Amino acid sequence: MNSSVMFLLGAGGLAVAGSLLVWLFSRPRKAVHDPNEVRNTLRGLHQPGVGTSRSGPATQPNRVVVDKNIDPKRRF
Repeated sequence: MNSSVMFLLGAGGLAVAGSLLVWLFSRPRKAVHDPNEVRNTLRGLHQPGVGTSRSGPATQPNRVVVDKNIDPKRRF
């Protein structure tokens, strides 16, 4: 048998074995009974007053700083 074919078969076998090991160790230990468990956990971790919402009003609107020493014709 050609050595490159053996190499490809070995690499494929290692990839399958590695995928099975990752699946075995990363699967949940128990079945989730509540479909909203992740959402409730994330809401419980959120601390009020920390972070901001992107959809809420801006607390400090962006300002455009204008340098009065720049000639308006040569601005760009």
